[in-house]
Amino acid sequence: MSRNGPAKMDVRTAWNTWTTSGSPEAAAEFLERVGAWTDGTAAQLTRGGRGERPLLTREEVVDRLRHHLEVLAGGEPVTYAEALELARKEVIEELRRKQA
Repeated sequence: MSRNGPAKMDVRTAWNTWTTSGSPEAAAEFLERVGAWTDGTAAQLTRGGRGERPLLTREEVVDRLRHHLEVLAGGEPVTYAEALELARKEVIEELRRKQA
């Protein structure tokens, strides 16, 4: 018996499980696997230049990224890499609309 508990899924498997099952557990597994990506992307998107105040906090950007990943998981089939890029683009568009 392993003392480490059940093995964690790789990110591709976690995405495929989420998109086919739609379960909250599968969503949590995938979002845990890409946590560093969501945090890093949020940091990049909230970095202001020359004293500009970010339009959203990092936590709000993480929430928006997760929202778009959830929409993508329930939609047309895409790879997890495509989903990450599409979610990022959607948040960038949201930020641009808020600036306008």
